[in-house]
Amino acid sequence: MYAENENSNVYQFERPARVAIECIDGRTYVGATLREAVQRMRSDAWGCPSRTFDGYVKQCARRAFMWAKRPVRVDTVENFTQDLEASGLITIRTLSVKN
Repeated sequence: MYAENENSNVYQFERPARVAIECIDGRTYVGATLREAVQRMRSDAWGCPSRTFDGYVKQCARRAFMWAKRPVRVDTVENFTQDLEASGLITIRTLSVKN
């Protein structure tokens, strides 16, 4: 998509929407997709993060259940992040970045 700038004949192209995950500890992770944003969360994890993406998601789901007493699905990244958001542990925002 593009839009013509009102002050000139220069076109500005919109980049694809990006996703931001804001955690309750104040950290924010941005990615082009939900999976990329969760991968950034995994990369930032301290302690003993799982060696695999799926293992990390399962670890997070177990901890989230202990904190919020609500089950977190791990079958897809979308369900995982939806359940974390419904539990009040994260907030998901879609970002639109323009040139």
